[in-house]
This record gives sequence, structure tokens and C-alpha cells, in this order.
Amino acid sequence: MRRLVLVLVVVMCAVMVGCQAQKTAPTINLNAYDHYDVDTTKASFSDRDIVLSIAPNKRRSGPVIGFILAIENKSTSEAFLDWGKTYFLENGNARGGFMFEGVRFIDREASKPPLLILPGATHVIEVFPNSRVERISGVGWINTILKDGTFGMYATVTVGNREKRMRVLTKECFNIFPLPVDVESRKKSHSQVHHA
Repeated sequence: MRRLVLVLVVVMCAVMVGCQAQKTAPTINLNAYDHYDVDTTKASFSDRDIVLSIAPNKRRSGPVIGFILAIENKSTSEAFLDWGKTYFLENGNARGGFMFEGVRFIDREASKPPLLILPGATHVIEVFPNSRVERISGVGWINTILKDGTFGMYATVTVGNREKRMRVLTKECFNIFPLPVDVESRKKSHSQVHHA
């Protein structure tokens, strides 16, 4: 019995010492959407055949690292998004293409088959800029944060035998201390459609 009590006392002391050694400084969560001021008034394109839009993508409740791309094919023909002619835009400049689920980080610059959107269908996919990737020793490949700039996509979509080019943009500003949000004006900005 004395051994059991002695063992329990030693274990409790070790746990108490271990817990005290693991005190950490408080952290600030900078990953909330509230810290982003996003202008999406030019984030959509629409014509008689296609509706294409992007929205900032906060994957796994982290910072914005890409877009959620939605393409609706309103035509009676097949539509194809040509990844080889679709570019990530950063502050007015083309900065390479995109990667998405199924593309390995190491192969992100390789050619990709076009994305098929059937007549009357909508396709939604997460896309990440190829140029916004880093390899961190001991961690691996990561997508880097999009903040403080105008980001978007220059997309090439073929519908039937017609090739269409469209530009969609979002402006993002990262604020540690966000200003109050006017919900009504934000709703209006999300409902506007940009025609390229």
C-alpha cells in the first residue's frame, strides 16, 4: 500500500511540474473573416452562356489562401475552363495559374486537362494560386495568405466553338482591428454582377 501511495505522489508531482513548464503566452486569433475587408463587386461575370464567380476561401477556418470558383453553364453546349489560359491576378499582374484538389504541390505548374461543365450544370471548386506556395522545412508545402491587395482570376472558357475571356476580382485588406460592418451595403455588393 505504501508503494502505491508513493508511486501516486511521484506521478502527481511529475504532472504538476510538467504542467507548470508548459505555460504559453496567450495568442490572438488573426484568422477570423472579421479581420478581412473584402470588396467583391467585381467578383462575378455573367452573359447568356456562363456565370463565373469567385469568393475568398478560408480553408479549415484559417486565413484566405485561395478562391471558391463557381461556374454555371447556362447554354445547351458543353463548356470547358482552359486551365492553361486561366491566370491568377495579383494587383493587376498575371502570376501563374491555379492548383486544386488532386493536384500535388510539386506538380502544380504541369498542364491540366480542361474542366468540363455540362449544359445546365454548375461546378464549384476550390482553387489556389500556384505562385502563392512555399515549402517550409519540417512542415512541407503550404498555400500562403492572400492579404492587402486586389486578387482575382483571368479565365478562358470555351462554350461550343466560342472562346470567352473574363476577369473577376476581389479586393482584400487585412485589419487586426476591424471596423464595424455595414451589413446592408455588404449584401448589396454581393448581389451585383460585373460584366467584362
